[in-house]
Amino acid sequence: MAQKCSNCNTINQGEEKFCNNCGMDLTKTLNTPYAGMRQPSPDGKSDILGNPLLTLPQGTILKGKYIIKYHTAGGMGAIYLAREINTQEEFVIKEAYSISPKKREEFIIALTKERETLIRLNHPGIVKVLDFFEEHDAYYLVMEYIRGQSLEEYEESITLEQIDENMVINRGIELCEILSYLHNLNPPIIYRDLKPNNILIKEEDNLKLIDFGIARVFKQEASKDTIPFGTRGFAAPEQYGNKQTDIRSDIYSLGATLHYLLTKKDPGESPNPFIFLPVKEINPAISLELSNIISRALEVDQEKRYSSAKEMGEMLKKLLPVISIKPGFIKIKAIEYGIKEKIELKIANKGKGELTGSIALPDSFPGISANMINFKGDETIEIEIDTSLLNTGENYCDNIVIFSSGGNVYIPLSFSICEKKSREELMPIKKQEKELKTNIINLPSEPAQNTKKNKNKNYWIGIGISAILGTCFMFLIFINCIYKHFCTDSLKKESLQHLIGCKLCFVSEGEPYNGGVNYDIFSVYPDGRELKNLTNNIAWDCFPAYAPLENKIAFSSNRNKLYKIYIMNDDGSNSIRLTRESLDATCPSWSPDNEKIAFQAFFEDNYEIFCIKSDGTRLINLTENKSGDFNPSWSPDGKYIAFESKRDNKKDKDGILTREIYIMKSNGDNPIRLTNNSYDDFSPSWSHDSSKIVFISNINENYDIFTINRDGSNLYRVTESIEQENYPLWSPDGKKIIYSCYKGNTWQKLMGIKNKWELYAINPDGTKPVKLLDFGGKQMSLKLVNSLREQKKEIPQIEVIKKNFKAIAEKNYKVAYELRSEKAQSINSYNDFYNNWKNNKKIKIEKINTIEITKDKAILEVIVSSSDSTVDGKIFTGKYRGIYHLILEKNLWKIDASKVKLMEE
Repeated sequence: MAQKCSNCNTINQGEEKFCNNCGMDLTKTLNTPYAGMRQPSPDGKSDILGNPLLTLPQGTILKGKYIIKYHTAGGMGAIYLAREINTQEEFVIKEAYSISPKKREEFIIALTKERETLIRLNHPGIVKVLDFFEEHDAYYLVMEYIRGQSLEEYEESITLEQIDENMVINRGIELCEILSYLHNLNPPIIYRDLKPNNILIKEEDNLKLIDFGIARVFKQEASKDTIPFGTRGFAAPEQYGNKQTDIRSDIYSLGATLHYLLTKKDPGESPNPFIFLPVKEINPAISLELSNIISRALEVDQEKRYSSAKEMGEMLKKLLPVISIKPGFIKIKAIEYGIKEKIELKIANKGKGELTGSIALPDSFPGISANMINFKGDETIEIEIDTSLLNTGENYCDNIVIFSSGGNVYIPLSFSICEKKSREELMPIKKQEKELKTNIINLPSEPAQNTKKNKNKNYWIGIGISAILGTCFMFLIFINCIYKHFCTDSLKKESLQHLIGCKLCFVSEGEPYNGGVNYDIFSVYPDGRELKNLTNNIAWDCFPAYAPLENKIAFSSNRNKLYKIYIMNDDGSNSIRLTRESLDATCPSWSPDNEKIAFQAFFEDNYEIFCIKSDGTRLINLTENKSGDFNPSWSPDGKYIAFESKRDNKKDKDGILTREIYIMKSNGDNPIRLTNNSYDDFSPSWSHDSSKIVFISNINENYDIFTINRDGSNLYRVTESIEQENYPLWSPDGKKIIYSCYKGNTWQKLMGIKNKWELYAINPDGTKPVKLLDFGGKQMSLKLVNSLREQKKEIPQIEVIKKNFKAIAEKNYKVAYELRSEKAQSINSYNDFYNNWKNNKKIKIEKINTIEITKDKAILEVIVSSSDSTVDGKIFTGKYRGIYHLILEKNLWKIDASKVKLMEE
């Protein structure tokens, strides 16, 4: 019988054992449908047997949807870059393949174990597994694609003199946090192959751990590992001996990795891979403290190493610099016009390590300078304010920002400019009144009866003058003793405390980049406390949205060229990208259970509404109408999504398609139009009870606020002013509408007033507008949130728990596995049962009874039933009762599987 050599494709006649052309052992060759397609890898690498690595051709389609391209060699076969045909998402696909049947079986077992390990894990520092399948002659593991370089590649790109000790310490702390997560699982996972080549530096500069091929579950009863694994120089000694690896084996590997990053000495090239010279002897620039920490981690005796990654991480943190600045804020009541005010900032390092940094001065007003921009170590920086470049009678407020290796600090700066007594540049108001007919332009204000006269303060106001020729001129006149139109201090305090009650997110100009504008996301309390730049990078970051149940913020950023959806902690840490390369995605909106995020994305030459799980999986296109759908807003009850759309092809007076307000079910079904006019309607947001929508309409070329019922009835105009209102939201109590107001009208622009956004609240009937905050002159946009996260948490309603229990159970495979009969005890794979639980409609929850409910736990009695269902040949029928203990962990309900009790009815 003729045999085709998988190496050179030569047809060999007869019963030859070796290829007549290349000498390949034909008895070890798998003859599969793909065998003839495979070809030697483009980079000429070999497989584990020393034969040429055989790979699939570029353009091969796997599972009917992944278009692949060879990337590099892996330990079990090739590694491919892949693109999903429909969504254009990018992935990495790891292959388990060998021409040797025996090796192929070993690789498949190893890849399956890797998949079973990764499917348990959910950490931003660990690569995510997204798919697993068999096709013809190999098994494939699909993982997220991470743009960046490995620590090994980075280390090779720098010299010994360029090594940054603080950077390496921070890398070590981040790796300790990832290892702590693995080691604290139940049971713990030992990584066993920590090395620079298995650690990726993402574009956001965070680390990502990849390749869990030899990770193992720690077994307390085991005395040693079954098979020695690891990379020479980085693997702990016990991985080669008769001892069992434990979490301290990963500590050793971390020490070897940090030793390499600080010395550029590859321990695998040493004659004795377990002997490490102290770091300081190889690189004298490194501190003795750090050198000693690494030496302890590299102890051959496990007992002498750090007992945990957390312990080692805490030791590393002590070596970092900590910046201290005095004063922490600068508030000057008044500076006399014409003088140069000087302020001293004393910078000191309260930690260890080298403190370096730079100062960024406000750019919202001129006349402020510093005697130095960059600093090193303890310094006194002198700030000078030249008041001759500023306006009298104005209050100035902004931040001085210090960026440093010991942390970033925002120093609030506020002051006012008072006039010299001898200054006589302004004309008396009474003389102007005799000569000119004036018309005071009304600003958003409280009704006149609520205002008070103030005889001690001066205010600027716009005056419109009509000359005889009909030409309109605008200028400013200094006026004494006029009405103050904005809220009193007591009313403002009450508004800040009760209307919002939590931090706000908004977008403003960050530090300029290459002379251009750069937008960052900031957070602040409504009274101005704790103003913080959360993103602080050279990209444009925008559209922040607080998560309803967690301390998270979703936002959009173009830090990877196209805009992508990201999630970060509400303090700005741990930024994670959710959406992939092909989607230009903005405007995220959370589902009320934190499980999903809706957003708009440019896809196939059009904007559509998409939905993605908050862990970055299960991307779904909700609209698909090719007309343009924008800016989704998820209703608080989770049933609907409001959005803007051009799908009805309505046009304004200039023939441009306008946007209308729509709602649809949260799965994309049954879209319903709510507004119908020739103006743009946009920026929809829901009331707290999901009954109304507030939005902006560009009526008469001016942005005003409207409300409308969910069924399209009772359209109501809330504001009607010359100002530009935008980004409306209901207050958490539903009694006010909070919105931003753009101070950029024509008369202001002509008179040179800086455009700016201000924050207001107004009754839904349009009465009593109240100014809450003035964010200064450099606002681009303001995105409010009505999050209740920082208010007192109430005990969850049992109806909500009952309603969501099935979703909780389906998400947690342990729960699904526990919902089984005694007949199914022999099931080897919980995944098979889990899939059966999710997909078989004959398995259902019959009833949920309440046993106990408190603030942080719930005990439920759950009755489930099943009929005609088979799992691995085992019959799963009948009705079963389980007592479930639910615990509240990080604001998410989770099942404590250790307390699950099952009984057959």
